Amino acid sequence: MLGKIDSGIRDASASKIQQPKQAAKAASSALAPNPRSAPSVLAASGLPSDKLSSSIISFAKFFSLSLKPQVLADIRRQALALPVLGHSVKMAAQSVQQAAQSIQQAAQSVQSAMSLCAAAAESKGIELAPKGLEAYVDAVDPDSRRQNGQRQDRQKKDKNENEEKPSLKTESITGDNLRKAVYEYLEKDPLMEILNKLPGKNGQRWIVLPFDFTEGDREYNVSMRILLDSEKISNRAVCMVIDVLSDAGGKREIFIFESANEKITRLSFYQNLELSERKHHQYKHELSKHFSIPLQCVFVRTSEDAFPFESGFGDEVPSIDEAV
Repeated sequence: MLGKIDSGIRDASASKIQQPKQAAKAASSALAPNPRSAPSVLAASGLPSDKLSSSIISFAKFFSLSLKPQVLADIRRQALALPVLGHSVKMAAQSVQQAAQSIQQAAQSVQSAMSLCAAAAESKGIELAPKGLEAYVDAVDPDSRRQNGQRQDRQKKDKNENEEKPSLKTESITGDNLRKAVYEYLEKDPLMEILNKLPGKNGQRWIVLPFDFTEGDREYNVSMRILLDSEKISNRAVCMVIDVLSDAGGKREIFIFESANEKITRLSFYQNLELSERKHHQYKHELSKHFSIPLQCVFVRTSEDAFPFESGFGDEVPSIDEAV
């Protein structure tokens, strides 16, 4: 990103006045590469230069992990070792007329989810066994949970088992219903409750609350991810992400609420399907009105990144509303 100092200027003779050392030092500091920038970390890590490595570095920064090559390599190893990747890619390959590009995207999405979960576990001071990491991925990533659920349903059908998949069925989504769904999920997976209680090494606590529900003839898989700051006396919730996957054409919507002084200060809405300009502005005004947030603090974007907050955390990204 930053160029090296131009060393072409040399003294013509010893009698010439040299540049002050402090000025030279300042210039060197200003032009030297940032050792914590993603390209610099990637170059020093020895990891392959691909999207997965970039995601691992972003997630490591999000959880304030060491950027030592061994730490990053361990996270990548876990992300690539989990069997769920094979299931996801296989399912994508078996889809009718599935393009090779879609298969690659499915693989990258699962890898990203696994690297995020491996980084989260590392920040909490633990390394999960493959089964534990798979369960963590299912809780964090609605798409992975849906694909694994579909695979399990097929296996049960093959065994003539008609056990109904646990899901909240309701025509009216209320806080009490959603709370019940979360509790039921955590009761069946005590590992998640343990992970949610463990703080990260940076003093923050990242908790995940997954739940599924049906409304009418639509099924939804949801992951609610909350970042708590233990150093704050009030308003400990720094950010809340609500990640919603619908069975309506694989539509995924991500709501990112950032807060300060017990008020929502910013709402970013991401959708993986392209929005028309009219829909873009419609969503923006509806979200502003519904959540009582100033219009200039609401941002609507189209992105295929499954974890836009976690992967972009701490980066200096201009707050530009990307209307087309």
